[in-house]
Amino acid sequence: MRTEVLLAAMVVLSFFSCANTDGKKDFPPSAAQCAEGAGNSAPGAESDNPLKRGRLRAEGRWILDDKDRVVILNGVNLADSCKRPPFLPWQTKEQVQILRKWGFNSVRYLIVWEAVEPEPGRYDDAFLDQVAIRLAWCREAGLRVILDMHQDIWGRKFNGDGAPDWACLDNGQKFAQPKGVWSAGYLTLPVNACFDNFYANKPGPGGVGIQDRFIAAWRHVALRFKDDPNVIGYDLLNEPHYGSTIYTIFLRGGVILGNYLGDDARKEILSILKDMDRSKIVGQKIIRELMDKKLLMKMFDEGSDTALER
Repeated sequence: MRTEVLLAAMVVLSFFSCANTDGKKDFPPSAAQCAEGAGNSAPGAESDNPLKRGRLRAEGRWILDDKDRVVILNGVNLADSCKRPPFLPWQTKEQVQILRKWGFNSVRYLIVWEAVEPEPGRYDDAFLDQVAIRLAWCREAGLRVILDMHQDIWGRKFNGDGAPDWACLDNGQKFAQPKGVWSAGYLTLPVNACFDNFYANKPGPGGVGIQDRFIAAWRHVALRFKDDPNVIGYDLLNEPHYGSTIYTIFLRGGVILGNYLGDDARKEILSILKDMDRSKIVGQKIIRELMDKKLLMKMFDEGSDTALER
């Protein structure tokens, strides 16, 4: 049963278009000119294992193999279970091999900062040993790997995943899970404080900048897997959030908010935009009110250019 629902546990990766390799890479080639991709080779053929194509390289906006052919990356996330202890995919070696049979040639392998650096300056190499085992499964299956440092709502401290608790510089603000969709946590003050302090590289434990800690953790991971031929890239931070700038972004939607709050409120919102600190506070209050009135998602739905014209 778990095998049958394997795809349901993963998210489809973005696709890369292929192109001619005769110097005119702005035009798609025939299927024969593409090095990899679902449907380009029959299982068992030499070209069925993309790792036999050697290391990849980037040229402009294209990814090329060792014969200058453009590569199509067609893959899935591996896997949602990496967000929680023990921070590893639930799939077995055999289930990873099935992915290649289904036509995929790559995976975006999720790791989280909490698993890599559970304590400041201490890296969990035993965890990375387990990651290495899974990467070997991918290599044997002919799956290229993009390592993704994943986060959702900064960390588990806020019912998400990613950063360890010690890296959550929330300015001492108390977190309360908003009602509704899980991603509403991105609209809370403590979560946005963590992102703000991360981008500002504010000192954390030991007086070391929190962004410096993150970079050092990535360096440790990259050095560990730098010689793995099927690790083709790094997703440095999944879906990086705006931080408290999100409140100003909402306020800039004053025209939309005016549909619900009235013209006077809209004028006040626009005037508040002149004061960045005040805009963060008022923007957060407006977001909370919209969430309580179940209007937040409706505002997103009506946030198109067409909606603004109504």
